[in-house]
Amino acid sequence: MEQGAPSFPFFTHRDCPYFPCHEGADLDTFNCAFCYCPLYALGPACGGDFRYNDKGLKDCTGCTKPHEGDAGIRMVKERFRDLAALAAMPTPESEPKPAFEHYLQVGKKNMRCGYTTGTCAAAAARGAAELLLAGTALPGVRILTPAGIEVPVDLEEYSSGDGWAQCAVRKDAGDDPDVTDGLLVFARVCRTDGQGVDIDGGEGVGRVTRGGLDQPVGAAAINHVPREMIAEQVSEAASSIGYVGGLRVEIFVPGGAEVARRTFNPRLGIEGGISILGTSGIVRPMSEQAIVDTIRTEMNVRRAEGATHLLVMPGNYGRDYAEGELGLNVDEAVQCSNYIGEALDIASSLGFETLLLVGHIGKLAKASAGNMNTHSRTSDARAEVLAAHGALAGASRDAVAAIMQSITTDEALAILQDEGVLEPAMASLTQRLGERLQLRAGENLQVECVVFSLAHGLLGKTPGADGLLRIEGIAGS
Repeated sequence: MEQGAPSFPFFTHRDCPYFPCHEGADLDTFNCAFCYCPLYALGPACGGDFRYNDKGLKDCTGCTKPHEGDAGIRMVKERFRDLAALAAMPTPESEPKPAFEHYLQVGKKNMRCGYTTGTCAAAAARGAAELLLAGTALPGVRILTPAGIEVPVDLEEYSSGDGWAQCAVRKDAGDDPDVTDGLLVFARVCRTDGQGVDIDGGEGVGRVTRGGLDQPVGAAAINHVPREMIAEQVSEAASSIGYVGGLRVEIFVPGGAEVARRTFNPRLGIEGGISILGTSGIVRPMSEQAIVDTIRTEMNVRRAEGATHLLVMPGNYGRDYAEGELGLNVDEAVQCSNYIGEALDIASSLGFETLLLVGHIGKLAKASAGNMNTHSRTSDARAEVLAAHGALAGASRDAVAAIMQSITTDEALAILQDEGVLEPAMASLTQRLGERLQLRAGENLQVECVVFSLAHGLLGKTPGADGLLRIEGIAGS
């Protein structure tokens, strides 16, 4: 004890069935005041002799510091300020800012970007490699993404054993509504007798079961850009200490299989977990590109399986109508959301022969005016379109004026119906829609469409739609 240091009372509970609960401590001065150590909550900053076990949990069985007589009391007392700060109720001022702050203007909002599962995997692999090869548990790393943006990433859940080490990165999706947000993406790095870096997926990472995807059938669903990022980070760690042997990296995501059920993976033929994705390394909030990439991926899968005919609908209304009213098999259908034009471009570039579009009048009215991105932020000319075709069909001036003031397409359709011109107006609109779609698709892709509304049912079909409805692979059983 230091000269002048205060002495703190403690007790030794020798009748406890677990005494002594820590091997190696002096039994005469064993301090039982802290049966559960209050410093555990401070994590790696507790000051004790702990380790992380195979499950990534903090194991303090080898630590005797809180039990060393009055010194144990003093050790805890000196950390009261840290414990109080940890337990304090957060305020807007005290809440930590996110480690990664990169913003994009989305509409009128400034929204924070996140980082992809690929960036998470690369950062975790770097941390695990540093621990394995250099014995250093880094608190975090900085990853230069393919987008040219450097991302600071915190490392968590370190553990290691004979010839291996692992750690994790918590997925941060920023302001994007990504179902993988908050998942821990682990990387386990092992030495091997070979050369180079071998990368595979484990628990919670999907396996490819269908052709046309980024990786071959049977491979882990870790796309090529994340694989390159992982290999680069692990190779840099090895090079920094002169290690020339082989390394194996296993990426695993506890809870990934459950989360994957809420993604497109089951439809794409990726089974058992999520995909490790990211061409840029950055998650852009409400990314249009992410949706378009999904459309392209689904079409790639269909094409790789030999399909030449494609069923497309913008959303669930179209899907339900195609299945329930038209009797179509929607299992292989592609949902294009608002991106009708992009869907046509992709289908044409992949060599599909025909495409049948089934959609609600609310979106297809916009497309008939040449608005191939039907998001309300980008275009909304529904009233104008319906008023114009109503006028061409002979609707009165008052009816046209009423349509221009209508709030919904069903309201406008009811006005056309009352005027007795609903059928010719829809025939005019459907003809124009077919022309616009075919112009966008080009001459090598035949495009037909079916237009409906929930209140009025079938509104129109292009001339070749019935022929496509009978094509094997689109029609239901």
